[in-house]
Amino acid sequence: MHGVLSDGYRKLLSNDKLPHIDRMLEAAKLRRAVLLARDQRDEQPQYHIFTQTSRYAARPMKSRQSAWNGATQQRVSMTSTAIGAMKSIKMLGIQTAVEIVIIQLREAELS
Repeated sequence: MHGVLSDGYRKLLSNDKLPHIDRMLEAAKLRRAVLLARDQRDEQPQYHIFTQTSRYAARPMKSRQSAWNGATQQRVSMTSTAIGAMKSIKMLGIQTAVEIVIIQLREAELS
């Protein structure tokens, strides 16, 4: 029986666009694992405690990180300027003073 209908089924069954059974099984396993993890998460109070605590702990970090980034930028800018003016710094004999300023900027950055 090689009619139009059977040829259509043959083309349909041999089509590479159909999902492979192993991919479908893996997707089903993954879906079950996600649902199981979500159910377990909802049952565990420590999950909620951790998420709420981390929200409050993270709030002051934003301002501290901004201050640290600003101090780092200031130190890097000073270091870059000193490297660019190294010939003049050596001619004037102020290497030690420039070094002290950069070290102080680094200490301020870390504090």
